[in-house]
Amino acid sequence: MTRKLFILLFLLPFSGFCQHDTTGFSVLREYENELKIYADTLRGFPDESRRLEASKAFRETLSAALELPNSFNYPFDSINKLISFIRTDDNRLRVITWVVIDDRHNFYNNGVVQYKVKKTIQTEWLTDNMPKDDSLFSENDASTWIGCLYYQVQTIKRKGNVYYNILGYDGMNGTLNRKIVDVIWINKENELSFGAPLFKMSALDYTPQYRLIFHFSEVATMLLRFEPKRNYLVYSHLGKALSKLSDIPEYSVADGSFDYFLLKKGRWENHGQLKDFSFQE
Repeated sequence: MTRKLFILLFLLPFSGFCQHDTTGFSVLREYENELKIYADTLRGFPDESRRLEASKAFRETLSAALELPNSFNYPFDSINKLISFIRTDDNRLRVITWVVIDDRHNFYNNGVVQYKVKKTIQTEWLTDNMPKDDSLFSENDASTWIGCLYYQVQTIKRKGNVYYNILGYDGMNGTLNRKIVDVIWINKENELSFGAPLFKMSALDYTPQYRLIFHFSEVATMLLRFEPKRNYLVYSHLGKALSKLSDIPEYSVADGSFDYFLLKKGRWENHGQLKDFSFQE
């Protein structure tokens, strides 16, 4: 055996040791591979029972993954186009949501929140238990979550509290959709809360809503998004397909115009119609 080959063979075990994964990501990657299979199934498999089983298995596997150290920092890149991962800009909180749909087109929302408390990471599973006639003036906890698939978040501060304003979509059923503006915050007991009195329907509104909920037809689309550089919350104005159906939300459709809320002193104030506005990319 030549000297060079001897040295190479001698160093190989130490090379592996030096490359040891100190982040714990190698185990998380194994969980991610399994999650990818379940995510593909729950999103696209034609058999309803298999989709529901995949959602249950996804939750169980994700629960095991999130118990691992450093899971809060793991990106889950291969499934973030199938499952929603929303992280706040202060890196204090991450929300993971997904939906499974049955053959009657009912949406079942699932979610979990990881958030920092001092030097620890807390994990809170969300239960979509809120009745569909959701209160606009209630503060909820994880057991009465207004379920939806989250897609955008904006952090605001008011009176020493940090509020994560978050937007979500709920397909609900075969005739009705809704979009939701909710608030996630961590209370003094370091518990997760949903909803806060931040939404004024006018400048003289002294009883602000705790969230906004927009119902619209299954066949319609609706824009709802933050424009942070302008401190706007912009949304499609919803009209009725037929005037005689004015009280039936299943017939609400976007009429092509937009309304907006303006962020003032940590609260959103409704300013009605938005004119001459170019949306940011």
